[in-house]
Amino acid sequence: MGFADTLKGAFNAILHPKSGTTQSMSIGGALKFYYTIMIIPLILGIVLSYVFGGAATGLLTAGTVALSLIITIPLSILIGGGVYYLIIGLLFKMFKADYSKVVTAFTYASVPYVFLIWIIAPLTGSLSLAEIGLVIEIIAGIWSFITILFSLSNQLSISKIKAFGTLVLETVIVGIITFVITFAVGASLFGSLLAGGSHSIL
Repeated sequence: MGFADTLKGAFNAILHPKSGTTQSMSIGGALKFYYTIMIIPLILGIVLSYVFGGAATGLLTAGTVALSLIITIPLSILIGGGVYYLIIGLLFKMFKADYSKVVTAFTYASVPYVFLIWIIAPLTGSLSLAEIGLVIEIIAGIWSFITILFSLSNQLSISKIKAFGTLVLETVIVGIITFVITFAVGASLFGSLLAGGSHSIL
């Protein structure tokens, strides 16, 4: 698939998520798809960062855009998809598709944010335009959520209601695990502080 065809597929995925997220990709294919569609937003984001932010602030914002597009978002697709696959697919056995299908669904869901980050980051980095950037970011988040409902439904052969339920379930499970780990670490540190305090008193 060429550059133009990939961009067309990405636009189709977010403008017509019911029919535009049916094509499956391998993990490598999904990453190739992602890194193809992020080229133009990356260039635009770097340019606008300097337009709105000047030299120092522009450099920081441009770095944020580059870091997000090149590393953070693709890692979130792979890791987020992996957590979803482990919890929903392997633990609760709510679908039978393989990991690549989940990665495909998460890749489609990243498209709205990828296509809008070139303007979100520069605007939020500008004090006078930060609120506009925040509104656009909220829109991108809602758009991504709608896209992932359709993409999960298509890729995993489940209903959109079930797709929504799996996302809620995953969020709850991850939240519980995070709370338990945070509580355990906090309790351990607090215990260490108390033990250190009692020793110093003695």
